[in-house]
Amino acid sequence: MAITFIHHGHVEKGRFVPDNAQKWAVVYCGHEGKRVEVTVERERKAGSKKQQGYYFGVIIPILCEFGYEKDEAHWALKYEHLRIPRADGFPETVKKYRDLSTVEREAYHENCRRTLTRMGAYCPLPNEVMV
Repeated sequence: MAITFIHHGHVEKGRFVPDNAQKWAVVYCGHEGKRVEVTVERERKAGSKKQQGYYFGVIIPILCEFGYEKDEAHWALKYEHLRIPRADGFPETVKKYRDLSTVEREAYHENCRRTLTRMGAYCPLPNEVMV
């Protein structure tokens, strides 16, 4: 299994400037004379602990009031809102909550609040509760 190295940095005047030049040099020089594949993606900000606290401390407990266990509630919401259908005949997949960025988590929370509203429950916004 090949190891995929991730290096963070920024682009300046058309060149990559790594945050940690020493680590970058070690990995980069280790591939001298070899063909490599480089992928460039915009850095994503990981979801925050406050968002996670809101989700597991407010949204999930409200759904549990309808008879769900905590894990069932989490899975039901993920399946409803984070499912990735596939057209190639393979089984669909479900995104992991921990892999969502802050923006993706907020959109997911909004969809969860809408689901709870359709079920007849009120779900407070993050700024309306202390978790």
